[in-house]
Amino acid sequence: NAEYMGVKVIIWLRHVICFVNAIWLKPAVVCYLLHLCFIEKLLPFRFTVSVTLPAAPSGLLPVKQLLKIMSSKCVPEGHTKEELKSNINIPSSNVLQMLNNDACGDAGSNSATLRYETTTTLCPVIDEFLGGGLLTGKLTEISGISSSGKTQLGMQLSLGVQLSEQHGGLSSGAIYICTEDKFPSGRLTALAKHFAAKFPSENLTEKGMTDRVFVTHIADASSLIGCLGGRLPCVLRRGVTRLVVVDSVAAVFRCEEFRGDWKAKDKQLQQLGSLLKKLAFEFRCAVVCINQVTASMARPSAVPQPALGATWAALINSRLMLSRTERVYSRRGTGDADEGVPAKSAKYDVVVRNIEVVLSARLPKGLCEFIVDGEGVKGITKVPV
Repeated sequence: NAEYMGVKVIIWLRHVICFVNAIWLKPAVVCYLLHLCFIEKLLPFRFTVSVTLPAAPSGLLPVKQLLKIMSSKCVPEGHTKEELKSNINIPSSNVLQMLNNDACGDAGSNSATLRYETTTTLCPVIDEFLGGGLLTGKLTEISGISSSGKTQLGMQLSLGVQLSEQHGGLSSGAIYICTEDKFPSGRLTALAKHFAAKFPSENLTEKGMTDRVFVTHIADASSLIGCLGGRLPCVLRRGVTRLVVVDSVAAVFRCEEFRGDWKAKDKQLQQLGSLLKKLAFEFRCAVVCINQVTASMARPSAVPQPALGATWAALINSRLMLSRTERVYSRRGTGDADEGVPAKSAKYDVVVRNIEVVLSARLPKGLCEFIVDGEGVKGITKVPV
């Protein structure tokens, strides 16, 4: 570790200077002895490093490879996590790995490193646009105007998480918390029938897929927070579910309970966001919050903004914005008209919608056009911004 070696060089130079001063000035001998007694205690950390370097054809290792090996091996011993984060100048990614591997005090820990997975939206175009799907361990918001496809996408995610990793899923069920109208179970059944037939190798059935979507209805913020802090962790701890959808998070805060009381609203918003992020991180599940939008009465032409303001925006990890366009996309029927899907011989038009990455640490900003038909949400093309 180059930085540590630099510290050692400086210390030895100080030793030499103090020794030379001691020869010419006897009182300085006392200072030098005190210096020797306390210099090691003044050091923040002591490193003991044993590194086996891989053999290189030329006998020399590239600098980047050497730094990577040293940063993974130079682990401080006998110090707390707070000291590790505040006193050692190590890249944040290595610090995170050390903390997750319990490197503080036990450099030989075999704990698994932190790994983020993705779950499919059941649409290859949208999956590619989102870098493989939605991340686990993160809080994702899907906002948009009415009839923009938010609930459709939420239900499709609830079915996609049940697929195996081969098809982009997590082989788990989903928890769907409904806070608004009655849950559209008929639409979920139609989607389950379609995707069960689309992935025959998964050996999934329509009833089997719908039975793995656990739906609960909650009407107010206090009950929602109580559920997230009590019942939900018990279910997630069993390992049978790895997706949580809240549809919608704004509904429980747009009631008479919080009318005019902004402090109470912000406090519960912060509590709700903290609980959701804790659940996502602790159980390695994907958490999706569907949000409504607000419009300015003073400026009717202004673009609608996600509800709940800056307090909520500071809590989420990523934000996807859905919207409708005035364009239509011509389709030919592929299913049974009795299920709401036009017959194969019929042509029909569907509204083109947009999904936009508004906030994300890993995704570039961009647009993806999609439609919603009898077979679910389908991406059309990506439009970079």
